[in-house]
Amino acid sequence: MAILRVEPLTTARALRGPFDYRRPEAMSELDVGSVVRVPFGPRRILGVVVEVAEGSELPPERLAEPLEALEAGATPELVRHHPRPAREYCSTP
Repeated sequence: MAILRVEPLTTARALRGPFDYRRPEAMSELDVGSVVRVPFGPRRILGVVVEVAEGSELPPERLAEPLEALEAGATPELVRHHPRPAREYCSTP
C-alpha cells in the first residue's frame, strides 16, 4: 500500500507536516505534486503530495484517504524545493 505524504496548504505556522494518508486504488495516479482535498480534523483542506512512501509510522487503518484530486498540481522539481523558501522567510511551506 502506498502512503501519500501531504503538506497542507495553510497559513498556520505552528502546523508541522507533512501528514500521511492512504492512497486509494482509485487514485493510483496521485504522485508528488498532486493537489488533493483531505480530511483534517473536522475540516476539509487542500494539500500537496510531497512524497509517496511505502509505509507510515501509523497503522494503515488509522490513516484517512484523500477525498478528491484536483486537476491543478505542481511539478516534482518545485515540490522538492518547497522547504527552502519557508525556512528563509519564516513562512509555511
